[in-house]
Amino acid sequence: MAKLSDRLDHVLGNKASDVLDAEFGLITVEDLLHHYPRRYSTDFSLRDEQDGESAKPGEHTTLVGFITSAELKRMRNRKGQFLSVTLGSAPHAVQATFFHPHKVKRDLQVGNRVMLSGAVGEFRGKPQLTHPDYLVLETALGESTETRGSTALRGIAGAARDASTAISAFQRNVFPIYPATKNLESWDIYRCIDQVLTQLDPVPEALPDAVLAEYGLMSLDEALRKIHMSEDASEQKQARRRLAFDEALGLQLALAMRRGSEIGSAGPPMPLAQAGLRADLLGQLPFDLTEGQRHVVAEIGEDLAGVKPMNRLLQGEVGSGKTVVALLAMMQAIDAGYQCALLAPTEVLAVQHARSLRAMLGSLATAGNWVHPTMRPASRCSPVRCRLR
Repeated sequence: MAKLSDRLDHVLGNKASDVLDAEFGLITVEDLLHHYPRRYSTDFSLRDEQDGESAKPGEHTTLVGFITSAELKRMRNRKGQFLSVTLGSAPHAVQATFFHPHKVKRDLQVGNRVMLSGAVGEFRGKPQLTHPDYLVLETALGESTETRGSTALRGIAGAARDASTAISAFQRNVFPIYPATKNLESWDIYRCIDQVLTQLDPVPEALPDAVLAEYGLMSLDEALRKIHMSEDASEQKQARRRLAFDEALGLQLALAMRRGSEIGSAGPPMPLAQAGLRADLLGQLPFDLTEGQRHVVAEIGEDLAGVKPMNRLLQGEVGSGKTVVALLAMMQAIDAGYQCALLAPTEVLAVQHARSLRAMLGSLATAGNWVHPTMRPASRCSPVRCRLR
């Protein structure tokens, strides 16, 4: 059995765990189970071969049946060959075409029982699959095989001992689709998660029963299993809701702990100067501050003048005047003998802010530049400078 804290190499082996670590930094069972599906797909839900005829063009379908014909044919308009495979018999036969056939022709032989999965097209009024995914379930001699087929179907069937029992892995209506890379496909992740969940001990519940009942939440153990394996959309939604609740609660607790740790800390006071850069900036602005701006400027000014570190979030629509509020707070700090930095999350926004600050400061700014991490140290020494009184 496995626990959330167990390392993946102890559960899945080194080969799988090394790839999960290299591609997504997933090291423990908990890391892997928190790699959630980005969507759910019905593309690989099974149909009988006789249902292939009812599939509509453009629809993704997955069929199981016996190959009744497999023939290499020459292309008409260019060099090369393709493999034409017939699944089933008339009047319900379905054609499948494979280009670059030399890799697949040894697998797709007459009498083999196979699974084909792909988008339905149409040729001469009949349904056709063009280079679909495939999985060999049984040979013409009735022998089970090593799992052979295309990557996607092999990935889903990978937990089975051989291809003859692999079909049970497809007895689902919905499959989770995961964030993936070229080195780690969604089906590989699905196989790993399926293997982990079969070994996972019941996950301990951190929330009291009263909280679960009050907010209508499922247990953490149920949520971690159903976010990956449930075929019911309402259960998937409830699982996402529980996991989102945990993330939000964790964030709020972290912020509360941070605020609590800052209550006893002290910061340098920055008293409001009656005459200084802040007053000069207010006097030269070509517009009057709104009532909302005046209100928050006063509150921020009081906080800066105190000895407790300020911890505020200024909210406002685009164009509501948040930048000038920040600039006035910066001027108050400079008046008190300190320096200020206005941080921006992107280079584009940093350039925009530098232009805005120079425009608002006007003659109060004696030099101007913006700084980003890739600059040489010597180039970082010329940010916006203000003329001191």
